[in-house]
Amino acid sequence: MPHKTTIRIGSIIVLLFTLFTGLSPAYAQADTVAPSETLTVEEYEAYLSQNSPETLAEFRALTNQQQDLFVRALQDPALYTDAATDLPGVTTGLTRFELPTISAPDNRLVSASDMLANGPTYVTNASTIDKNVWSTRWVKIFGVKVIEFRMELGYQVRYGKVSKINYSNAYTSRNWNPAVHTSLLQKSAWVSAGGRSAKMNARFSYNIGPLKGLSWQMLVLRGDMTAYPSGGVSTYWVGQ
Repeated sequence: MPHKTTIRIGSIIVLLFTLFTGLSPAYAQADTVAPSETLTVEEYEAYLSQNSPETLAEFRALTNQQQDLFVRALQDPALYTDAATDLPGVTTGLTRFELPTISAPDNRLVSASDMLANGPTYVTNASTIDKNVWSTRWVKIFGVKVIEFRMELGYQVRYGKVSKINYSNAYTSRNWNPAVHTSLLQKSAWVSAGGRSAKMNARFSYNIGPLKGLSWQMLVLRGDMTAYPSGGVSTYWVGQ
């Protein structure tokens, strides 16, 4: 009889712990990943077939060995750090673009993507010009782009100086990794002193995992962009 009482008391203690922590006993101890949670080539193909048939075609064009390395890289946290290019087949890079003007005759602001698709560009008058620039940070595995972050900045130049910010956007333009969830943490844009430039920065988070026996990890990517009255642009991306 005393033995049963001890068991009952132990059960009550576990239940109270669960209620106060908000976790189930199993989850409270779960800091590793079961082998079945590892992404396979077949599972990744099924994911792409539903989300990006074009990327699926690129993936299937790879050799079997490349596909295996591809899926392994997707599940390696190093893919999202400065050590990404140490992984087989992985390349990283930046893309930036300047679109001379973005104001339509009816004074309607047009996004960079719309202007690229529909053109032409417009100038409001001889002394005032609306400009747009954008920058991306991307990761490719064996030439297949799997993730891309993007910043867009529209600004007005008046008499040779930046006079105002028209708009700014920051978003994840591509993410074909089911093990990664991204979000925008912060975005800001402003005109520097004296109208010398238009500036923008953005911070993205990407939650990775749980993978390979690791619990969830959150990494942060910061992008900085400076655009000048001439239309020139400089960008800088760094993991934090």
